[in-house]
Amino acid sequence: MNYLRSNVFDPSVNLATEEYLLKHSSDEWCFLYVNKPSVVIGKHQNAMAEVDIISAMDHSVGVFRRISGGGAVYHDYGNLNFCFIYNREVGQQVDFQRNSRPVVEFLNSEGLDVEYAGANNLVYRGLKFSGNAEHVYKNRVMHHGTILFDSDLELLSQVLTPQKKDYQHRGVLSKPWPVVNLKSVLPEFRSIDHLADALGNFMQRTYRVNPAFLSENDQTAIEHLAEEKFRTWQWNFAYAANYNLTRTIKVNGRNLIVELEVSNGIIFRVIVNNQEAGYLEAIVGERHHPEAISQRLKLIQSENKSKFNLKDIVNQLF
Repeated sequence: MNYLRSNVFDPSVNLATEEYLLKHSSDEWCFLYVNKPSVVIGKHQNAMAEVDIISAMDHSVGVFRRISGGGAVYHDYGNLNFCFIYNREVGQQVDFQRNSRPVVEFLNSEGLDVEYAGANNLVYRGLKFSGNAEHVYKNRVMHHGTILFDSDLELLSQVLTPQKKDYQHRGVLSKPWPVVNLKSVLPEFRSIDHLADALGNFMQRTYRVNPAFLSENDQTAIEHLAEEKFRTWQWNFAYAANYNLTRTIKVNGRNLIVELEVSNGIIFRVIVNNQEAGYLEAIVGERHHPEAISQRLKLIQSENKSKFNLKDIVNQLF
């Protein structure tokens, strides 16, 4: 097994690296990385139903989609991500407990009694510190997950708590679980780098992993994949199945019921229960995203001299 530690904090690059190592290598890998503040959603999730996009934008938290299933997770500089890529007999690739065992053994060796819980979580005293997911490619499986060490749990809670009940869709829903940072119970680790070093050293001692490096060609291919896939609206937002959103919003002291129908990230129908707010129908054809709707309504407001609080309306449509 090869050992690789990322030196970048760009989620698009690190997610692209995972896919590249899975699909363009026959080796087994242990890949560790840290991302800047971001939410990473599962392949089959609706980003808008999983992320409070207004809060995420206010705090410069990006939204990215990974190739594995499962629920949404929060990443930041206090969270360590691990990725194991194994060669397995076809039909026997998926095994969350087996595939995440190195992390459990490492934390056990540090005196923590961690357990498996739910379908794909690791917990300490009933509190989740690690969400895990897997993706199968031919005879290979990628197993990856998080280790909350010193993350901003308040911001995590803010960006992962949208009004899901207003969305009607067939996407996979995340399952809320109380979370914990491990820093308080691992006082010997001063930083996330210290934790990553310790896990890497454990892997080298216990699993005989060998340090590896990416060639210039590898890095070029990964950057291309990041640009063409993991930084795109089409992958991160529009990939979701069609969905409907029904919201009661307040405009100029009146309650309006607004229904949006969205396909491939684009609003294709708007129903408003008040003719005076017919200007909202002008967002048909726009992306269901605060920036796109804002730009469109700003133009309508200027052309028709409509009196409404632009920011307030946009915030209520997510």
